[in-house]
Amino acid sequence: LIITGDTFDVKIFTPDEKNNISNSYNDKATFSWTNTVYGENVIQIQNTGKSEFNISGTFELSRDPLFFTYHILVIIAGVVVIGFSAAFTVRKPRGF
Repeated sequence: LIITGDTFDVKIFTPDEKNNISNSYNDKATFSWTNTVYGENVIQIQNTGKSEFNISGTFELSRDPLFFTYHILVIIAGVVVIGFSAAFTVRKPRGF
């Protein structure tokens, strides 16, 4: 997160509280952090200078590994269904 401006106040609240920030800055400030605890991040920025300020940044979210496992399970189930379907079209068992 990069903030540029005359003067501004920044407050960042994170779930683990070790990355919390509450300071005033001049000209430019750069912030970067990684959460190790699940929760909500709150970023409050107050312009206290006479000029406009710009904020630019990139937020990256990591997904839960369980979602990847779920997608693999769906693909495997689809392959199994297609396999049974192909086997039954070649040789139809009694009762079908």
